[in-house]
Amino acid sequence: SYAYRYALQTAAVKRLMQQPTTRAVWGYGLESFYDVHLEGPLLGEPHDFLSCDHAWVEILVETGFVGLGIMIVLLLTPALSVLKVLLRKGEEHRQLALMLFVNLVVFYFQMLSVGMYSWGQNGYMLWITIAITYSYLRMSSAGTITGVERVQQPEQADRNLIYGKQSWWDALETA
Repeated sequence: SYAYRYALQTAAVKRLMQQPTTRAVWGYGLESFYDVHLEGPLLGEPHDFLSCDHAWVEILVETGFVGLGIMIVLLLTPALSVLKVLLRKGEEHRQLALMLFVNLVVFYFQMLSVGMYSWGQNGYMLWITIAITYSYLRMSSAGTITGVERVQQPEQADRNLIYGKQSWWDALETA
């Protein structure tokens, strides 16, 4: 299965490098992968690559090395930004930062083996995750995320309920 992806990558780069000043730089245009009709060896036999099971190669063929570079910067920036928060902030920020970082990295890894970026639903989910990441980063830098609240001991919760220091939601949870 992965032999197909490596052969696809090799065939794509070979095809782009046939015209290094045009196609290698700018690609063949969006949604053009299936019209390019890539051919190359797969397991020692000639093969026509009719499907693109490698989103990074699809981006490369359609937008060239310039487009691939831009896409790498666009997609890796949120992951690196949240990684910085993960490494620098206190414990209260680590869980959400780790979850966002792992989600982004897993998506980018899956792009190696599936042409999923061009699928509508997956692309939407990626950009929703990126939007959530940037919202989190903004809230984190503005100090609006205060951290994890500590769980009160039952006696303290009862005393706070009596003296009106607990919200109605907390009162429901302790009841």
